[in-house]
Amino acid sequence: MTAALLGPLISLLATGFLIWLAYFMGFRGGRRFESEAAFLALSAPYGGATQHLMDAGGAGGIALLGDGQLLVAKIVGDKVATRVFPLSALDRLVTSPAKDGQHLSITLQFNDLGFSAMTLEMKMGTLPAWLDRLPTKGRIV
Repeated sequence: MTAALLGPLISLLATGFLIWLAYFMGFRGGRRFESEAAFLALSAPYGGATQHLMDAGGAGGIALLGDGQLLVAKIVGDKVATRVFPLSALDRLVTSPAKDGQHLSITLQFNDLGFSAMTLEMKMGTLPAWLDRLPTKGRIV
């Protein structure tokens, strides 16, 4: 085997090994909330949720807590990132048709630079009334 072929072959084998190792260590796919109960369990330490909305694919959700604050949870890698915000922290709410054109996609932007915007794909075609009443600085429907 010539040296010109040996270098690329070693690189290909090393790349294949790293892909196999990542798969073996559990990096096989995205984590999701299995059910609404799993999502709502996050609100229990804060007194429970009165209203909630969960992403159709289970990638996150938003809940209105009993004390009037918002619990926001989203999957980031293999962890769940949660924040509790006052209602005034919701900076922008944008609704648009989802990819299938029949449902809604909601993008929520908070005034916390450490918590990026999140998008929820809804199974329903209209915005829930409790979410429509949230105060925002900018609402694009």
